[in-house]
Amino acid sequence: MHDHDADVIIIGAGIAGLACAEVLAAAGLSVIILEARDRVGGRILTHYDKKQHFPIELGAEFVHGEHPELIERIKRAGLRLRRINEEPWCLEEDGLQKCSEFWSQTEKVLEALRVTKKDHTFAEFLRSRVGKRFSADARDSATRYVEGFNAARAELISVNSIVRGLRMEEKINGDKQFRIVGGYAALVADVLKRLPAAQVRIETGTVVKQIRWKRGRVEAAVMRGRRRQTYAAQKAVVTLPLGVWQAGAVKFSPKLREKEAALKKLYMGEVIRVALRFRTRFWEKMRPQAGGATLRRMGFLFTKDKDFPTWWTQRPALEPLLIAWSPAWHTKRLRGKSNAAVVSSALASLARILGIPSSKLRKLLVEDYVHDWQADPFSRGAYSYVCAGGERGARALAAPVNHTLFFAGEATVSDGTSGTVHGALSSGTGAARELLKTIKT
Repeated sequence: MHDHDADVIIIGAGIAGLACAEVLAAAGLSVIILEARDRVGGRILTHYDKKQHFPIELGAEFVHGEHPELIERIKRAGLRLRRINEEPWCLEEDGLQKCSEFWSQTEKVLEALRVTKKDHTFAEFLRSRVGKRFSADARDSATRYVEGFNAARAELISVNSIVRGLRMEEKINGDKQFRIVGGYAALVADVLKRLPAAQVRIETGTVVKQIRWKRGRVEAAVMRGRRRQTYAAQKAVVTLPLGVWQAGAVKFSPKLREKEAALKKLYMGEVIRVALRFRTRFWEKMRPQAGGATLRRMGFLFTKDKDFPTWWTQRPALEPLLIAWSPAWHTKRLRGKSNAAVVSSALASLARILGIPSSKLRKLLVEDYVHDWQADPFSRGAYSYVCAGGERGARALAAPVNHTLFFAGEATVSDGTSGTVHGALSSGTGAARELLKTIKT
């Protein structure tokens, strides 16, 4: 009789952990997945509207480009993709208008990053001799894009990491954006369906407190409610979100000094996200400029608002839903507030942007959904990014230890896909393959 509960313990039932379990189970190994939340999916969090069953994403929403592994899994699940090809609008000094200068200016700044040699922060680049060649408006547009897309602070994020992301986007047609019809949770459900119950056991509501390990054996000390429990296995795959690692919520014994050093080179992006469901798509009838176009085909809305600078609709789906996105330093003003207060701030932001009284917006509001990813104890942030000089951080975080501990999750990828579902997915299958190489046959 074995003195362990499974061949492998996986910490975390996000997409990385689930994909990892699928590969290991297919190779004949038994797996226990320990998940702190009372659900699976991690930072994939889809809420379904009760009346229309329309998916409202509170976490991952977009399929960025055509990453082969993610696209293959979506096809395998029989799911459809809906391409996003709507109009981006910008709020400029002279009012709302279709974005033109915003994108052209941003692209020129991002292209200039490719010729930088020494890594530094994006803010430092803008202050450099090359960065100063661009107008104040161009630098501002590029900063808004970098902070919004990466949920990163310009004074922290690595220029080299941005360039790696741009190069990866070129490889996978990253200019194409999609949503999964039915929501990201449908993809999670398909992966779950494919996990053989005889080999894979998922324990939700199980908070890992300590991982004790030596070569060939791992013990995970957990709390299930008020009850202490220990799980044992020959190996473990750790898929902890970066924010949880950095908070020291899980102790390793012996300590992983090399991982502790790597953690200092990475940051967890900050995001507060609000979904507002209205009675109608009232904004589509608005005509910001006399004789100009309406907002009917608006996809994204970029502003300089202090609380929620970025907004988007569900187009081409015709749902009366607007998403308010508060990234990076913008979250500081909202942190610690009640959901009701955050929604009020979002409505006030929208009122400022559209020139509509907040009281009118509140009358049109049907439902609201808020998720503060920093306040979520099992993520402690949205998704990771690399600090200046931290290029080797993700690679060091991903490196296996003593053929016993393996690591996955979007923060462990170093190919420019960090912060994405496809990055997390490929890290999970990659860690499983690394582990299988160590199995004696």
